[in-house]
Amino acid sequence: MAKKNNSVAVACMKEDNLIVITGAGGFIAGAIARYFRKRFLSKHTINLNKFALMNKKYCLITAGFTLIELLVVIAIIALLMAILLPALNRAREVGKRAVCLSNLKQLTTSWLMYSEGNNDKMVNATARGGNNCTPPATCSDTLAAQAPTDPVDYQYKELPWIGNGWGNWCLGLYPAEDCQRCAMQTGALWRYVNDPQIYHCPTGMKGQLVSYTIMDNMNGLGWLRGSANILKPLTYKNISQIKNATQKIVFLDEGRLSPDSFAVRYDQWGWWDGPFVRHGNGTTASFADGHVTWWLWKDKATVALGKLKEAGNPCNLMNAQPNNWTSPANWSCEAFNDFYKIRASCWGTKLPPSITPPANCKLDASE
Repeated sequence: MAKKNNSVAVACMKEDNLIVITGAGGFIAGAIARYFRKRFLSKHTINLNKFALMNKKYCLITAGFTLIELLVVIAIIALLMAILLPALNRAREVGKRAVCLSNLKQLTTSWLMYSEGNNDKMVNATARGGNNCTPPATCSDTLAAQAPTDPVDYQYKELPWIGNGWGNWCLGLYPAEDCQRCAMQTGALWRYVNDPQIYHCPTGMKGQLVSYTIMDNMNGLGWLRGSANILKPLTYKNISQIKNATQKIVFLDEGRLSPDSFAVRYDQWGWWDGPFVRHGNGTTASFADGHVTWWLWKDKATVALGKLKEAGNPCNLMNAQPNNWTSPANWSCEAFNDFYKIRASCWGTKLPPSITPPANCKLDASE
């Protein structure tokens, strides 16, 4: 009888209508099935027709797992999860980075289209408001984009690319989303790119609908970052003024909307805005020739400073430097090059006498 039962069990194992319960992948399920076939000699069949079910025979295994066998299976599943989850997280981050780069590409294309339609003039890069947002009646603050009306203003009569949607930037308190949309939809670039999702990075800060900022020298407030006599000629008003367009940043992923433009010092060492740690230990940016990229910060002190600025009050940390170094000579070469690369993408590669790199440090502004 034992042989007969065994032969019936083998035949039943081969039937097409055998139901196999799979675990963490076909490999484990196959291994378990082979294990059962070798281990259990006593099999029984049951005719489910007695229960008014299908006229087919199924295998019923009467033996079960031992505790050790169950723990081994659980351990294997846990090991596979430990191996696969970091890879899945990295893949998810790469996907979000791709979306962010696509957003930057489209915003930069709209920035170029604005210039083509306005006699080579650049859009006002500052986030300014002046009109009440309408309709929503709750948006009584001056959030809607408005061109400066003071003739002495450097952006006189130039409608900004976006309105004042940043609220209390220092404390991270943002206006209601409908008010932020008002600031977005009244900006100069809305007619070229009118999808709100393009203004927002998937990893942008919670409560902020706009994640991107324009660089200081791209018709921003760059002329305020040092001597106006030196910086006004370096703060471009027209596309044709740009030299080395492949090396000059237009948009950056700040994670939130800046009150003006991305601030970069000219004749002083050290960070003003940033560094932003976006999508891993780096940041995304677009350039005046239209290409986009992701930069990886080279020094862990740069990453630590960026995370500190994102987590804290950006106004209080505006002048903070890596590890509170008091002089660029005390910076590592990698940390100095992180700062130098951003500075070069704004003001150019030539350093003024007031900024001295660490000894034996080879300057590198490449992507």
